[in-house]
Formats: sequence, C-alpha cells, structure tokens
Amino acid sequence: MTVLNRVLRGETYTGDTQLEIEECGVCGVLFGAPHHLLERARRNHSIEFFCPNGHQLHYLGKTEAEKLQERLEAERRYSARIVSQLDQTQASLSATKGVVTKLKKRAVAGVCPCCNRHFPQLADHMAVKHPEFVDAEALIEEAPEPNRAAHRARADALLSLLSESDRRFMEIVQTLDISKGHANVLLHRMVANGEIVRVSRGLYRKAG
Repeated sequence: MTVLNRVLRGETYTGDTQLEIEECGVCGVLFGAPHHLLERARRNHSIEFFCPNGHQLHYLGKTEAEKLQERLEAERRYSARIVSQLDQTQASLSATKGVVTKLKKRAVAGVCPCCNRHFPQLADHMAVKHPEFVDAEALIEEAPEPNRAAHRARADALLSLLSESDRRFMEIVQTLDISKGHANVLLHRMVANGEIVRVSRGLYRKAG
C-alpha cells in the first residue's frame, strides 16, 4: 500500500484500488468510487459522497445493522409471547388437573359430582374394583402428614394382617377400622416403601 505523506506539484504516484460503479440519483451520471468508501456509506447512511458533477449523495433506507437489530427485537418479542402463552397453558393445565383430581376423589368417596348425594355402593365399588383410580401421588401429596406413631401402628397392624394371607381392600378397612381414604393413603405409602405389594386390583400381600 502506498502512503502519501506529502504531495508536491509535478510528482506522480502510482497505485491501484478497487472501484465500484455507482449512478448519481440526481443527474444520472455513472462514476467509479472506491469500494471501501461505498461500503462505509452503506453501513452508515449519514456518510455522504459526491458524483463528478458535485451532487451530494448518501444511501437511503435502513442499514444492515438496523435491519438485524429490528429482526432481533422481533425475535425477542416473539419469544416473550411464547413464554407468556406457555405460562398460561401450564396454569390452565394445573387448574384442570386440580378439578379432575377433585372429581376423581369425590367419585372414590361415592359422592355425585352434580348433586352431592352420597352413594355407599359406589364408594365400595371404587375402593374394591378401582383403588388406583385416583393417582397415588395426588393422594399422598394432598393427605395431611400423619402422626408418625399412629401411622406406624396401622402399618404394623396391616403387616401382621397380611402375614396371615392376602387381603382385599374392604377387609383391610374393616379389620383396621379406618376410613377408605386413610386406607388408600396407607396402602399407597406402604407400596411405595416396598413393605407390601398389590397383587391385583384391590388385593394386597406382604412383600417378601
């Protein structure tokens, strides 16, 4: 690259540069301008240059950097909308799950979801034939923390009962003299702990 520190009349310098053809938007003349100059003008539209006839020129519209910034902002807004919609969907699913769990528990208790009437036969049927109808996790999470001594006493009584033979759900309820709901929670906890196993629907056995 040739560097011109001082220009004297009568001296000649030689070199080469890359020219780019442009057209004056005022007079229409074609002219060549250094490529690097025009590139700078494209990146920054406040930079001005001149055609051979002296018309002052600059590029119009948005620069590539401005377009990229707008695209980035649009993507950020889109992402924010997606996150907001996801939060709303999750909240809706959580509310729906709560309603479904509540209805399931009412059915297990033998309560009509429409008129609140209680049907003991339905409660017995659900307990014996469909003990897994309500999720075990939902039962355990929503049940109050039991008194440790009372829970252990019931668990030991159940283990003693099951050591004699396999027992059905209603037998366990009647022998231990507890509610169906408490029996469900007790059985699910002990199955989860590996103390007992569910042989089949409504039938339990001591593990090992």
